[in-house]
Amino acid sequence: MYSRGFRAIVFMDILQRVRSRCRWGIMNPGITFPAFSASLDEGLKDAGETQYINHARIFIVDDTEVILNVMRDYLKRRRFRVFAARNGLELVRRVQAVRPDLILLDIHMPGIGGLDVIRLIRVHSDPDIAVIPIIAVTALGDSDGRDSCLKAGANEHLYKPLRLNELEEIVKRLLPSHCHT
Repeated sequence: MYSRGFRAIVFMDILQRVRSRCRWGIMNPGITFPAFSASLDEGLKDAGETQYINHARIFIVDDTEVILNVMRDYLKRRRFRVFAARNGLELVRRVQAVRPDLILLDIHMPGIGGLDVIRLIRVHSDPDIAVIPIIAVTALGDSDGRDSCLKAGANEHLYKPLRLNELEEIVKRLLPSHCHT
């Protein structure tokens, strides 16, 4: 009834909970699963499955390492495939290879700014890349930031500091329907 990959993911989640309970002394701490979990990982590789329930590829671009890591970790915990870059030029160079389903883009970065990156994406020669949803991220004090981002071609706008639950809602809303599970 369920695919092999779905059963494996559910089992890995249960296995993680059991290991966690062992650490906290809720269950017998003598229980170990090393051989079984290794064979499960091999089985997943053999089946061509990944650890991701969600098939969406999200590309995050931010020059502030802390913010980049927070967004990346949060979205990975939500089982998205996450790619990251520290500047807009790196995104422009890698967008063809990665082919993300959504881009989270900081607007104020050294070198090529986020607004210019949005414009470059929107005029890309590949029509699939030119229509990738873009969420622009700016500092809270940027008074006309939202309008300029939307005029440049962003689909949505978020202010820093980010509220992660709001980020997740917007990401899910903007993702193409084939990316949802």
